[in-house]
Amino acid sequence: MAMKHSDLVAAVCCHAGALLTAPADDYIPTPIWFVHGTTDAAVLYNGTDSLGENGLNYKMPGAQVGYDYLSSINGCTVTNSASFVEGNIQYASNCTNNADVELMTLTGVGHSPYKGSDTSYDTTALAWEFCSSHEFFVEPVI
Repeated sequence: MAMKHSDLVAAVCCHAGALLTAPADDYIPTPIWFVHGTTDAAVLYNGTDSLGENGLNYKMPGAQVGYDYLSSINGCTVTNSASFVEGNIQYASNCTNNADVELMTLTGVGHSPYKGSDTSYDTTALAWEFCSSHEFFVEPVI
């Protein structure tokens, strides 16, 4: 959503996703938060570069590659990280348009990084806290 329609969203939060779309020519740096498990078998944490089930080449960047890329296009100049019991979180800040980027990595967690599923962390609440703390100051044109 942020890559193609950054003019419509204040922030984007994603569970177990991958960055598959290049930014639009008119991309506006957008705050992005995402969480990914290291043992996700559906969307591999380290990405993939292999043949898909239809025999076509398929490339999906990993979570770290996505974080690094988003931090770069958002113009972030400060990075920090913190470890916790189940993994770590990386923070990219001092970004254009206050478009911080955060990656929460959960060690040993699969494709359901939700509290009560694969982790004890309430990642839905964390996503809500991040996304709801941002405001879009221009009314979207639909």
